[in-house]
Amino acid sequence: MDCRLILLAVAITAPGLPARSETVSHIEVRSEPAAVEIAPQAAGRRLVRLPALEFSLEIEPSCDNNMRAESLSISVADTRETVAVANDDDSVITTTLTLPGQQTAPIAVVDFCQIEEARTQGLQELLIRNAFTAHLSLRCTNDEQQSVVYTTQSLDLTLLCKPADQTPSADPMAR
Repeated sequence: MDCRLILLAVAITAPGLPARSETVSHIEVRSEPAAVEIAPQAAGRRLVRLPALEFSLEIEPSCDNNMRAESLSISVADTRETVAVANDDDSVITTTLTLPGQQTAPIAVVDFCQIEEARTQGLQELLIRNAFTAHLSLRCTNDEQQSVVYTTQSLDLTLLCKPADQTPSADPMAR
């Protein structure tokens, strides 16, 4: 009996709910890790200074049905980029964001890419998740209003150990 009352209440109130638009403004982002090659060093903890990093991004901006995308901005550290947005239903923006080395702090690495390991092991990789964060904003407009949608995307970093036959780095930050 109680179930019927609940269903009746839902049926009565459901038509009174406001209709939702088919599309809600949002930004979908996919990224590939940036890759950095480092030279083998002595064992222990050390700081690795990063060169310029390139992050490949695939972005799908979407505005409410009655709005159109005006601009898309991406920022990481002090790097900012504004990307043109096509107002197609299938618009996917593929871009590469370059982050200069002077905008990144050295990364602490513990017991990775050691001289002895590099001689005996093959290619070594270390994935550092969430090394950086990209902030994205999408401006949607129509004749009467405008809105801005924000999102963030974590950016990963892959460290690759150079083969042992190459000389170790003279990086003053290596410890």
